[in-house]
Amino acid sequence: MGCCEYKNKLEDQFNIKLIFECIRLKHLKVLKRMLSSNQFNKNKNYFLQKLNNERSDYKNLSLNTLSYALILGDIKIFILLHKAGCSLSSMESILLEQGLSSLNIICMKGYSNLLSYYIAFCMSENESYYNTKIFYKRILENDFNPFPGRNFTPIQLATIFDYIQVITVTPIQLATIFDYIQVITVINEYVKNLNKIPEIMDLDYIENITGMNCPLLAVKYGNFAMVKYLHKNYNCNFHLKDTNGLGAVEIAVNESSENINKPYGMIIVYLIDVVGVKYDGVLSDTVNKIIDPKLKAYLMLKLSKHEDTNIFSHSLNNINEYVKASSTNESYAFDDKTEIQMISGSSVIEFIC
Repeated sequence: MGCCEYKNKLEDQFNIKLIFECIRLKHLKVLKRMLSSNQFNKNKNYFLQKLNNERSDYKNLSLNTLSYALILGDIKIFILLHKAGCSLSSMESILLEQGLSSLNIICMKGYSNLLSYYIAFCMSENESYYNTKIFYKRILENDFNPFPGRNFTPIQLATIFDYIQVITVTPIQLATIFDYIQVITVINEYVKNLNKIPEIMDLDYIENITGMNCPLLAVKYGNFAMVKYLHKNYNCNFHLKDTNGLGAVEIAVNESSENINKPYGMIIVYLIDVVGVKYDGVLSDTVNKIIDPKLKAYLMLKLSKHEDTNIFSHSLNNINEYVKASSTNESYAFDDKTEIQMISGSSVIEFIC
């Protein structure tokens, strides 16, 4: 009886519901006082057990304190809880049973600051967490949207999730698909000091089912700033063909007819004129799929290299904007910083200026 009364008294002093509320409302100072109190330090093991095991609902997910802070991307609260003794393995197990992993969440949400702190710790844990099949469609059905503030339509979002659900996509490939240059930078700053780059952090790792690496994924999803960033900063391999036998140019041409709002024309010109991707025997079969008349004129000029190109001279002014934007020797020759943000879908100024 005395033991039960003692536990009840401790719970009164350290209300787990209040902890979750502090995390949700980002009340760092209140949480810091609670975790540095005499009551917490005197009964630390008991309270840590509650922090690791007690759960709260978040958009149909059931999360403990550390995973709750991670989902919200609150780096200060995450670090506070971790340094207080909260278990990373407990967090990972809770996420895994719901078809999630911490590293994949970070890469889908673009939490680069959190990744800078967390990456060394997560790689010291069991790497099998991050090679496990993740049920992304369940996340979508449960209204966990990794694109806050982005203008994806429900159909576009569902298409992305349907695609990555059937393949074993890696965290760095997720960051490429979702266009987070900062995350790519953090990962590569970490792996450059390793003797061997883990597959889950390798830009040139080829996914088995699709045959795609990060460069081809950047092309597929129309992420022009990412394409330039991967080429200029890491000299990534854009010369692969996927399991369907399609190269980067063909992939971009096919996608351009499906998503006219992405800058596939600039990507195609950049791939051909800057990266040097081979297109012989490709364009003649795909040029008729092009909707954009300026891009079509550019590709026809390429096809006519052994013919009299004067018949296409009327198209030169139309395609000049593509050539200027894509074939510059500068890594990022944009005049307006907001234009870079618009193209990349993320704040990339600190990495590309």
